[in-house]
Amino acid sequence: MAIIWIALPSRFVSLAALALVSGMYTVRSQINDSVISLQKDVISAQSVIRGSTKELQEMEGKTLEAQSKLKVATDELNAKKGEYESLVNAIKAQPRRY
Repeated sequence: MAIIWIALPSRFVSLAALALVSGMYTVRSQINDSVISLQKDVISAQSVIRGSTKELQEMEGKTLEAQSKLKVATDELNAKKGEYESLVNAIKAQPRRY
């Protein structure tokens, strides 16, 4: 009876050790899967950032171009406004004929 009693705990310990190793493998596998998934997410995010950076640079270029055109147009408008005001003042300075 003592032999059986000693054998059972030994078998139980072996099964427990096997279950522990199996459980560790499962946890390790899940961690590896999670790490791989995170790496894929990081790579995807980096691609989005690169694309967004390129688009942002293009928009900055277009904005600078638009600002330059606006400055030119504003300068032209101010010059025309000056000419208009000179003409109005010249007309006002002329005597009225009735």
